Amino acid sequence: MQVVHVGWEGWLTLCLIGLMLLALLAELAPPYLVMMGTLILFLPLKILTLEEALHGFGDTAVLSIAVLFIVAKGIEQSGGLEYVSKFLFSTKSKVINPGQRVSKSDNSMVWVLLKFSVPVAFFSAFLANIPLVAMMISPIVEFSRKVNMAPSKMLMPLSYAALLGGTLTLIGASTNLVVISMTAKKVPDLKMNLFEIGIIGLPVTVAGLLYMVALSGKLLPDRLAIQATSINAREYNVVLVVKPSSSLTRKTVEQAGLLRQPGLNLIQIEREGAVTVQPGPDFAIMPKDRLHFGGVIDAVLSLTQLDGLTLSEDEGQQQVDLNRLSVKQCLVEAVVASRSPMVHKRVGDLQLRSRYKAAIVALHRHGTRLNSAIGDIILEAGDSLLMVADGSEFVSKHRNNSSFALVAKLPGFVPIQRKKAGIAALIVLGMVVASGVGVDLVTAALFSAGGLLLTKCLTPRDAMVELISFFHK
Repeated sequence: MQVVHVGWEGWLTLCLIGLMLLALLAELAPPYLVMMGTLILFLPLKILTLEEALHGFGDTAVLSIAVLFIVAKGIEQSGGLEYVSKFLFSTKSKVINPGQRVSKSDNSMVWVLLKFSVPVAFFSAFLANIPLVAMMISPIVEFSRKVNMAPSKMLMPLSYAALLGGTLTLIGASTNLVVISMTAKKVPDLKMNLFEIGIIGLPVTVAGLLYMVALSGKLLPDRLAIQATSINAREYNVVLVVKPSSSLTRKTVEQAGLLRQPGLNLIQIEREGAVTVQPGPDFAIMPKDRLHFGGVIDAVLSLTQLDGLTLSEDEGQQQVDLNRLSVKQCLVEAVVASRSPMVHKRVGDLQLRSRYKAAIVALHRHGTRLNSAIGDIILEAGDSLLMVADGSEFVSKHRNNSSFALVAKLPGFVPIQRKKAGIAALIVLGMVVASGVGVDLVTAALFSAGGLLLTKCLTPRDAMVELISFFHK
């Protein structure tokens, strides 16, 4: 029996890895910095050579995962999964006459879990798990409010459904690609098609989903979602118009979920000149109704991006629809300066479109709830305006403008190009088919990413941000 002697390099490596784990647990820095810092320490200690340290970045598995993250971002930006989530998380409740309810769909825990876990597992077989779960969290939380269930009973099954679905195909999970890459180095003749691991993955996925459906209701906690607080939060006022094609049409306020939006208050509904202040839960929503809301900025933005609602135009021109913004448009916050020529003037008379190439989405006035339409509001010094601007150059151009005391681009808002959803879906389907017939995964993924860029389903900047974000992770 051969005895292996561990030199100082081995002990030092174990110590450094232990310190790295402690730093990760203590969250002393972002994970990518901790791991990269540990890797760099190996170089001057001669534990690793530079070629060995960088070897992993040239691995085809790592490249494949990175490109798949870009492809998933293209699906997200085109709104491809929104139509799926709208189908999965819709309720069958409807209203025949205003105020008259009909029975809702079966909201048992078994049916609710099956409703989203099976499709999530299927899509996870072809899309990166992390972006898929991230895109599904918001619709599931909203759906939990509609069916009066705690989100805590749905979010963990969502994650595990995505993990189980990742065992169906080679591209379903990053670990699959890494293991196949490492095995191919030891066994050069190894060949596996896209669905080969599904022979084991399919029964494992079915068994896992059945286990979750059977026991999730009993084992998972019944915790309510943390509600957004309005303490010391800026409340914006926004007016939305119900389109005839909106899914909210003929639903009551309660069924539409408008009374359960965290950080958001339905102030009044205007219909053909008649105003209903603080409408009750049985009030039926009709086409062309003007819904007046007040709420924190995140709640306002999530509401304005619902398909079927458009923003009330401030100048009587074409309505602003955040679902139809171009990739060059952005949202900015601007504070009206004390000596601004906009002070004491009606918003509808300012001609913001022609003068600033911008349109007001919502307005905040400290300590005051505004019930008027945005176009009828008379501005005061200190008013905060949330605006759609034609290009991010609005910030640099008007930062020193005497009309505004402060101008800043709103972070976190990315316009969704829903008209590109079909194109993005076809491109991803082509990637799956190509990989299934034997085309190398890296090649198929690169062509898919290129197709998403050429068809403008994804901007080069967003693709680069996603790539950097992947390596940070």
